[in-house]
Amino acid sequence: MKNKIGLAAIVFIVITEIFIMKLLDKREIKFEDFKSSEELQEYLEQDFPKNSSASELISFLKKSEAKCTIIHKTKSGLTLPKDCEYVSQCEGSTGWLSLNPLESYRIIIFSRKNQSIISFSAERIRKLTI
Repeated sequence: MKNKIGLAAIVFIVITEIFIMKLLDKREIKFEDFKSSEELQEYLEQDFPKNSSASELISFLKKSEAKCTIIHKTKSGLTLPKDCEYVSQCEGSTGWLSLNPLESYRIIIFSRKNQSIISFSAERIRKLTI
């Protein structure tokens, strides 16, 4: 009987903790909510279509706790679109209390000199494979 009460108390505490953490999570987007990189890409393209501000997209991703860096276009190793002046890379991780806690998403942004988006792509990165 005591074991059942103790187990019920632990389950209650864990569920309460998860609920409180979800309420206090103030990220703009939660990367763990996306099932695929395509879904994330479509979501971002709604608010940040071509020719919109790359700096606003980067700021949005940073508010979601993504780590962003600007890669010099000649050192990117990527095939660059015409007129590309900047290549930015942002990586956002899923939370520990997600279905895939060891995954992240990488967003690569190609932009012009005036910081307008030429294109961007999202990909899912698995940090642990068995």
